[in-house]
Amino acid sequence: MKLYSQQLEQLIEFALLDNVLTEQEKQVLFKKAASEGIDLSEFEMVLQAKLFEKQKNIE
Repeated sequence: MKLYSQQLEQLIEFALLDNVLTEQEKQVLFKKAASEGIDLSEFEMVLQAKLFEKQKNIE
């Protein structure tokens, strides 16, 4: 299920490729989300859930 624009979803996918979310990647994602008018608290929750899901799948 896609919650955000195609560009933001692709940035999220790229950031999570290595199953690690660096501070720089997080800053880029939050800047893009803010520019699209997305609630940043909600965005952080979704981002953490996506990261958890990816990490869970590699175990």
